[in-house]
Amino acid sequence: MAIGALAAVGLLVSGCSSSGTADSSSTSGGKKTIAFVTPQNTNPYYGTMKCGAQDAAKKNDVNLLWQGTASTETADEMNVLNSVMAKKPDGMSMTVWDNTAFNAVAHQYMAGGAPLVTADSLLSDNSMLQSIRTDSFGSSRDAAKDLTKNITGGSVLILTDKPGNQIQMARANGFKEGLKSNGSLKTLDIQYVGSDSAKASSTVSSALAANPGIKLVFTTNDAAGTGASNALRAAKQTGKTTLVGYDTEPAQVDQLRKGEYQALIAQSPYQMGYDAVSLLADVLSGKTKKSDVTEKTKYTPWYIVTKANVDTAKAQSFVYKNQCN
Repeated sequence: MAIGALAAVGLLVSGCSSSGTADSSSTSGGKKTIAFVTPQNTNPYYGTMKCGAQDAAKKNDVNLLWQGTASTETADEMNVLNSVMAKKPDGMSMTVWDNTAFNAVAHQYMAGGAPLVTADSLLSDNSMLQSIRTDSFGSSRDAAKDLTKNITGGSVLILTDKPGNQIQMARANGFKEGLKSNGSLKTLDIQYVGSDSAKASSTVSSALAANPGIKLVFTTNDAAGTGASNALRAAKQTGKTTLVGYDTEPAQVDQLRKGEYQALIAQSPYQMGYDAVSLLADVLSGKTKKSDVTEKTKYTPWYIVTKANVDTAKAQSFVYKNQCN
């Protein structure tokens, strides 16, 4: 998604409906309130995550305070996070793109004993109750092994976010590790393009000019994938140079069907949202003690979607949605 100005949107959700706002568990008949903060609030990925969070909130009879920003910029999300914390939610989940910048504010929130879970991210000091996410390194490593079996010779270009994003760096490094099983492919220096499709496009164009033997481009986020696809199209390399992306937003799936992508690594954002709210609700109700949560990381399913399997029931279950069912 494009980087934009701050656009915070807050919704109090009980089940799948939304109305009003809540500052604490003292509202709505004493129900507990769980806050959920994400970047890119118009992105179908986070929309799918929200659907899972809503369903878990309904099942566990808690209020859900969902807020997000239009961008992935740390300053934007920090502003929203501080605003949410001022409402004193009983528990909170958040997704952050800079895994170090939010440590201090997370400690501030948890200082009074409130539980905090991260979804599709982590805090670099591992202070969250649990991180619920994809095995970024393992999924990318295994995808690289599987998708390069029939590619020989040439080089591979990897585009990722800023170095502070540990999740996306794990995707990049995992793919690089998986390429070792091929033996005939050379990995070029990893390029940091953020979530900027224009920068990704110019980076790929320059790389193609300097390295005519590029056989595959791997991107760790949708914006980088869009930029890479544009550059390959301009160079008349669509379908000739393999493009592998991360995530399965509707637009990416359309591009896959057109042959612009050869494969997409799909995550389970619905499950992340559902599991994060469920865990927080269990802790707040006393069903689960924080000391009982001994695993700092809980991995959710992932799947490689290709043009050959995109219309199967399994692949479709991994495509992100613009609206909840």
